[in-house]
Amino acid sequence: MSLVALFNPEHGIRGALDEKVSDSKDEQTGLPVFSLYGVRRTPAPEQLAGLDALVFDIQDIGCRFYTYPATLINCLEAAAKAKKKFIVLDRANPIGGNAVEGPLLVGTNSFVAWHNVPLRHGMTLGEVARMVNAERGFGADLTVIPVEGWARAQWFDELGQPWTNPSPNMRSLAAAALYPGVGLLESAICVGRGTDTPFEVVGAPYVTNDVRFAAVWSNPAIRIGKVALHEMLLRWLGRLTDDGEALMVVHHHLGSDSLQRWLDVQGLPTERLASSQGYRILRTRRG
Repeated sequence: MSLVALFNPEHGIRGALDEKVSDSKDEQTGLPVFSLYGVRRTPAPEQLAGLDALVFDIQDIGCRFYTYPATLINCLEAAAKAKKKFIVLDRANPIGGNAVEGPLLVGTNSFVAWHNVPLRHGMTLGEVARMVNAERGFGADLTVIPVEGWARAQWFDELGQPWTNPSPNMRSLAAAALYPGVGLLESAICVGRGTDTPFEVVGAPYVTNDVRFAAVWSNPAIRIGKVALHEMLLRWLGRLTDDGEALMVVHHHLGSDSLQRWLDVQGLPTERLASSQGYRILRTRRG
């Protein structure tokens, strides 16, 4: 197989850009680079004319409004129309393939809402390609090269591979895990872009130190480590009103029971409201 052209998604061919990209020439290989995040989002027929196949090899992060699956779908449809083979070199979903969370898409598809799937869809890009090819009737000549050595319950930090940023602000597994929730708030608050830990911190000028909360709903970032987690919980649960409460969803294997005991010791009475498939809903009140 000869590589004769490259197509770049949002963030460029190496995931390092944070702006629209023009067609260019790759400095390392000398190959032409056709941008799919500039004047077009889909390969043009003339760009595919001399190709036998399109090969898709990009790391996703498992969230519906991350744009790489949208680029995958656009390329898959273009390959089908041009009668070209489409090959996906599949990769693990870094935030696991078992948890499926968040609302389904309501309304029409877009570049940040590419199919009727939950926000955290739990699929690999190979699985996305198979699903969309079938459900939209593309009829593409699709081959998925399966990812090896990954079980659906595994997160990226269990695979023994170094983290490589798939985009400039996706700098850690913690950021990828938080992104499906934190990204929803970006129109209203700062989500840490421009800091060393995008999507791991949030801020808003109108949330001053004297603001108290009647309710806090949270899926706590357990994987940030016990010290950081405890510091974060004490800071925010301490700002509940006298009659306020916090509802938190924590998996049993991530320490929900020990967290409940620790909160009780801190003078924050906590009870388990419900349990399903290993997840606990904890309710915490001011002491």
